[in-house]
Amino acid sequence: MKRTLSLFLAVCLCSLLAHAEDYAAAPDALQTALFLKLLGFDKTLAKDAKLYVLGADGFAAEIKKQVGTPVGSSSMLAQVDGGATLPSEPPNILYIGETALGADALKYAADNKIITISGNPKALATGASLAVVISTADGKPRVLLNPKTSKAEGVDWNPAIMKLATVVQ
Repeated sequence: MKRTLSLFLAVCLCSLLAHAEDYAAAPDALQTALFLKLLGFDKTLAKDAKLYVLGADGFAAEIKKQVGTPVGSSSMLAQVDGGATLPSEPPNILYIGETALGADALKYAADNKIITISGNPKALATGASLAVVISTADGKPRVLLNPKTSKAEGVDWNPAIMKLATVVQ
């Protein structure tokens, strides 16, 4: 029975697949607001979450304003750092912006069990775990989730996120 249900869910998810070229970058303020809510669906997020922003100065400036605010219902955004290279000390969350380090960032995240997020549609092509973007078809915000990357990063999503997200691979 469980196996049948799992197979059914897998088929349903495959029917929702999306492609990175269908999306544009979302405004930094919108990404900030949505990520603070969406990251609360990660059951493994540390109580005092640390975020590192790689290659996205505008997003870094916007989200730094939110240090000390809740991330979901059980965590708080405790620290935000950023730069053009990967951090020496692993954070809990890694934002991947416009950077040539996308593949290296994903390996770093998987090796250190860090959730990757992005607002950059190009980062979806390299496999960020969670993205907030704008649909080029209707101009509306979309939440995109990559379950394969999430699994590699050790993310344990609350299943309710599937009501909000479109699956990408």
